[in-house]
Amino acid sequence: MLARVLTFSRCKFLTYQKEIFCNRVIESNIIPLYFLPWLYPSIYLFIRQRYLMKFKKMLIILITVIILTGLSIAYYQYNRPVENVANLKAQPVTAVELFKDFTSNEPLANNSYLNKPLQVSGSVLEVKKNQNSQPQIILDSGDPMFGIACTMDQLKKDIKPGDHVTIKGICTGYLNDVVIIKSLLLN
Repeated sequence: MLARVLTFSRCKFLTYQKEIFCNRVIESNIIPLYFLPWLYPSIYLFIRQRYLMKFKKMLIILITVIILTGLSIAYYQYNRPVENVANLKAQPVTAVELFKDFTSNEPLANNSYLNKPLQVSGSVLEVKKNQNSQPQIILDSGDPMFGIACTMDQLKKDIKPGDHVTIKGICTGYLNDVVIIKSLLLN
């Protein structure tokens, strides 16, 4: 029993001595650290284990901070207030001109119109409901197959094909039709 106590206290003392020696080596640069594995293997392993634990803790903290930052950005973007199209300054353009710009040079038209508020004027080709049961006005683009699809939240006026209207909304690009969302009927 006495031998176990002596052995345990001796191990504890040696660990304490290694720690003091390691701190002195690191602080005073007596022995360069790249010589440590060959000169003092047990001390090297002790230092490596000690700093590896610190490195693991720091790595876990860093990964946690990155994940929390990503989640907070995603939460902010999801709960961001929707812009009111009525208050935005819109670029005026005719339906024929808008469609011609997208069909002739789509990358240039994307730079000019994509995700920007537009005030599109033209004659109504068709009034229908889209797949989400929202009213959608198709403006005549001069092409017999395609047009400008303006999706509205609600339609307050009764609009018939052939009426000349001005619609304000956000352009989301060109799929066979030029798509405008969050539209408001101005006249």
